[in-house]
Amino acid sequence: MVNILRRFSQPLMIFFTVLIIVSFTLWSPSYNKSGSSAPAAVIKGKAVTQETFQQEGRTLAIHARLGGPYSQLIDPAGAAEAQREFQRNLREGRFVKPEQKITAEGVENSILFESEAAALGVTASQQEIEERLAQTFSGQDGKFDAHQFDMVVKQLLNPEGFSESQIATFMASDVRAMKIASLLAATIPPTPAEIKGEFIRERLITEASYVALKAGDFRAAQKVTEDEIKKRYEERKDLLKSPEKRKVRIAAFVLPPAPEAKPGDNAKKTGGQNETEEKEKNTKLQKLADSAYDFAAVLQKGTAKFDETAKEAGATLLDTAEFFSTEDMPKELEGSPAAVDAAFALTKEKPYSAHIVLAKGTYVLALKEVQPPDTLPLDKVRKQLEDEILDTKADAAMVEKANDLRTKLAEARKNAKSFAEAAEMLKVKAEPFPAYSQTQRVPPGTPHAGIVMSAAAKLAPGEISPVVPGAGTALIVHVDQRPAVDEKDMKGASEQIAQNITARRQMMAFHAWLADRREAAGILPRKER
Repeated sequence: MVNILRRFSQPLMIFFTVLIIVSFTLWSPSYNKSGSSAPAAVIKGKAVTQETFQQEGRTLAIHARLGGPYSQLIDPAGAAEAQREFQRNLREGRFVKPEQKITAEGVENSILFESEAAALGVTASQQEIEERLAQTFSGQDGKFDAHQFDMVVKQLLNPEGFSESQIATFMASDVRAMKIASLLAATIPPTPAEIKGEFIRERLITEASYVALKAGDFRAAQKVTEDEIKKRYEERKDLLKSPEKRKVRIAAFVLPPAPEAKPGDNAKKTGGQNETEEKEKNTKLQKLADSAYDFAAVLQKGTAKFDETAKEAGATLLDTAEFFSTEDMPKELEGSPAAVDAAFALTKEKPYSAHIVLAKGTYVLALKEVQPPDTLPLDKVRKQLEDEILDTKADAAMVEKANDLRTKLAEARKNAKSFAEAAEMLKVKAEPFPAYSQTQRVPPGTPHAGIVMSAAAKLAPGEISPVVPGAGTALIVHVDQRPAVDEKDMKGASEQIAQNITARRQMMAFHAWLADRREAAGILPRKER
């Protein structure tokens, strides 16, 4: 198995598009004032301890970041958010704790699923695990990248207490979840009519154009009086405040500074020496991350003292030197947005953060001091208020002009061969929009893409949309045509389309089955508890 793990290494892929996103609240386990003895959930009449709940949450968070079907089925909302965050962090070279992204309902679902799968006798064979492993870590070109795989293991699995050899466990969960989903939807295969309808919907091309007005073109004609500024200040005084700022106490689990390198030291080292040093460094960082995790878990019980327990755990204690806002990135926290977010999530009731894994080490924060917002005086916000009033007036003038233009375009369209000609008659320009379909995307950065496609979806060819206000713009959209779809390639695409329809049905059937199992297990919706 270890050889297989080392072989299959490639940047992560997302196989199943999230087709149903369930609106769940973000997971934030609550703790009883008396400590962690209160159960986190009750499933099938059995209490689930806070410790078990947290451990299952960590496991589900890894599933979410791996992007496989297990998390998509068990916790679709949390999985989608975690995957987006992980891919963003991967690009930026930073990582945040996964507990921020999964949901409490998802953790309950995961615990329940394990029980239900065992009761049904659903297992994963060694061959199935290896096949799933190959799918998970293979690229589109069929090649494998050991370096990328090792980085994911070190940055994703190791900080959460998982090792390379445990990936097989995650693959087995994927296999079992897919087996149940396939079984639930096995009796309703896609019909030829459904496949044809999906083929046409995917390939139906929309050709559109639009006329755009800009609020900036109307701004110069607007005027603002002193009375208007004072009135707006009084109306918004409660919102015109300086940002809240904070100071935090930091328990830093970091490596000591490396000794200053002497000239020529690096030149003397071989590749093997560098690799050995890197492995030793990662091992030390992993031990620090484990200590930080244990320290954070002790704090959540509510009985430990931050400084004393941090020293016992081997942490370095320090404070942020200055008050900082959500827009600041203190150097004591490696300039990390994730750490700042964690700092501003702290409250008097919950003053300690979970562990935060960053490039130089792992950190746990304690709320030290809060500097509340102050109301800003008029002279500090005068320019801001004036700009707001000017923008409001410019937007109103733009929309009024656009509504008048839309009426005239509809009338001119009766006497013109095309929308572009009608626009030209009124001395405005109709901008062509790139032709698109579900399988033919518009180029990245296409102006007004969301507005145009949303408006065009409600129009038949030849129709003109109502005025659609945007950020500083007002658009009038026209669907020029939707050419008939050529069905000659439908036979070749039928298999993939059938698979997509089946995947949607599997997900819907799985969610319905899981909802039924939750009810049978006596798990109430969180809002009803």
